This record gives sequence, structure tokens and C-alpha cells, in this order.
Amino acid sequence: MIWLSAIRYAPQLLAVVGIAFGLHLAFDAGKTRARASLEPKLISLQAEVNYARARAQAERMARERVEKTLESYHAEILEVRARRAPVGPVRLCRNPAPRLPASAAAPGGADGAASRAGSGAEGAGGDSGEGPGPDIGADLAALAASCDVVAARLRALQAWAQPPAK
Repeated sequence: MIWLSAIRYAPQLLAVVGIAFGLHLAFDAGKTRARASLEPKLISLQAEVNYARARAQAERMARERVEKTLESYHAEILEVRARRAPVGPVRLCRNPAPRLPASAAAPGGADGAASRAGSGAEGAGGDSGEGPGPDIGADLAALAASCDVVAARLRALQAWAQPPAK
């Protein structure tokens, strides 16, 4: 008898099963459409994430390159400062004042005293052009040290500017 009562409600059961199956198909189709509409957005987001990762890695590598360059530059500067050689006196040679032959007298007088007075040959300071010149050793050492610093800076900038090795 149970079968007889079940047969009596068979059309309603079939309708309920049909509606449930239809809802399942509609839900699945909606899910497929939503997934299809979100797929381009997911691809775009993944591309943005990959770009951000690559950019962060490139920035990190550039920062490491700059730090390495600065370390080598500072080490070279310390080495340059440490290897300064003791500087002895370096005397500047003086050019003797041009001497006029005795036959070429100055137009200002017979002995040429008027023309030599303003020429600076023996003017201020009494520098006659004879004897050793001033000591320029310390100035030359300072110039050489500053040239070494500039050369070290140039090498550091060249190392920084060249593309990284892959």
C-alpha cells in the first residue's frame, strides 16, 4: 500500500525533482557565467602582482648594487688616505728675469733704470729670480690626494652606471 500512495504523489515528486534539477542547472550556469566574467579580472590582477614582484626585485637589486658600489668607494677612499707617501720638499724652479743686451738700451734713459723699475724683475719682495723657489711639496701632495679621490669617485660611478651582470 505504500506503493500505491507513492504512485499517487508521483507527479508531484517528479515536479519537485525536476524543479530541483532545474535549479541546480541554473545555479551551475550562473556560477559558470560569474567565473567567466571574473576570469579576465583574475588574469589582470595576476599580471599586476607579477609586475609588482618583478619591480620590487629590480629595486632590491638596484639598491644592493648601489650599496656594493658605495662600500667599494668608501674602501677605496680609505685606502687612498692610508697610502699617502711622506712628502719631502719640492722646490719650484724660478725662471730668471729676461735680460736685455747692453746695446738695447731702454728709451727712458741711457742705463734703462726707468724701464726696469716697473718690470717686476726686482720689484715687490726683492725676488731676483735666483736661488731655490718656494716649497710646493705639500700642495702637490694635496693635489695628488684630491686627484685620487676624484678617480675613485669616477670608478664608483662607472661601476654603478654599467648594467648589472645577468
